[in-house]
Amino acid sequence: MKKKITDRLSFILTEADMKRLKVEEKDILKITADVHGMKVVQAKKFINNIINIVHSAFEMIVIHGYNHGVAIKNMLAEQLCNEHIEEKYPDEVNMGITHILISL
Repeated sequence: MKKKITDRLSFILTEADMKRLKVEEKDILKITADVHGMKVVQAKKFINNIINIVHSAFEMIVIHGYNHGVAIKNMLAEQLCNEHIEEKYPDEVNMGITHILISL
């Protein structure tokens, strides 16, 4: 499944965007997306593209940082909308990470 997911993502996302991703398959598909340095609009589009391309249940871990501003963190909590998002919550230990559970 990992190869198929990365193949699907690479059709839409740029090479630079693909370098921001880590795809793991254990008990559940887990995709880590590093959005450091992105503008809020870019990060929102990037995350929504991933959700819509994967088209499967998975956990997304978004690394947005915390020390240099919270605009992306706030967008994830307050403005990110996608019909496939089941749950969003901040990491219990690291304030610069948000978890998003995706269902079909």
